[in-house]
Amino acid sequence: MKRACIIYDTMWNSTQIMAEAIAEGLAMEDVPVSVFRISATERSVMMREVMESAAVLVGGPTLNNGMFPTVADFTAYMRGLRPKGRLAAVFGSYGWGAGSSKAIHETLLASGLELPFPDLDLRFVPDVEGRARCVALGREMGKRINAMP
Repeated sequence: MKRACIIYDTMWNSTQIMAEAIAEGLAMEDVPVSVFRISATERSVMMREVMESAAVLVGGPTLNNGMFPTVADFTAYMRGLRPKGRLAAVFGSYGWGAGSSKAIHETLLASGLELPFPDLDLRFVPDVEGRARCVALGREMGKRINAMP
């Protein structure tokens, strides 16, 4: 169980860059991590990984001030299965207006997940500082996972 999974989708690759940087941070803490792009992966495969992981990090771009449709679909599916007792974190990218992270956060809370970190929202394509923030989130989550009994 001392592993993590990152589940995301992206429109213009900004959220993908974030997911890869978060995975890099988890790897720096020697935490095995699986990364899944929602639009390229079966829900059951991702959900099996959620159930086998200590933490799930969910990310997506903002579309019309809300969740990207594929992210909304997956988080609704996950909420129905209620994977309690796991850590979670939310990350996302936006252009003109944010909103996806808040919606994802609320859905993950309703799923029974613990969200110990603030949501990570970055505007447009992550720059060097943005990528560093993503790596830092991965490292912090890795430390939390490694501290689990």
